[in-house]
Amino acid sequence: MTHWAGPTGAAAPKFGDAVVHSGHGLVIGTGGTPRAGLVTYTGPGDTGSNGSAFGWDGAASPGDSGSAVRNVTGAASGNLTHLVVGTDYLPAFIAGTTIGRMQALAGPVTTADLIPDPLF
Repeated sequence: MTHWAGPTGAAAPKFGDAVVHSGHGLVIGTGGTPRAGLVTYTGPGDTGSNGSAFGWDGAASPGDSGSAVRNVTGAASGNLTHLVVGTDYLPAFIAGTTIGRMQALAGPVTTADLIPDPLF
């Protein structure tokens, strides 16, 4: 994961968790700009599946969708799917799919060191 390294495993995002991702959006900086936030929502997503979505407050912009999101201990939390428009995920401004839902769809997460490889 650009700048942040990892993930070292997988963990369901919880309210109050600090999370990080690398954004490639056009407004706040391009090229994998490191961004951080705080989880403010966990619960059902657009499909109504309980525990499949989470939201956080932090920096994100159009173009960041698909970014991997992990907590500050290194565990994968999920991915960034969209910026929140409306009241479904308030008080979150950014939302994503939880790692548990992603693993149910695609299989287990691959892990990596928390120390980025400077040659990569």
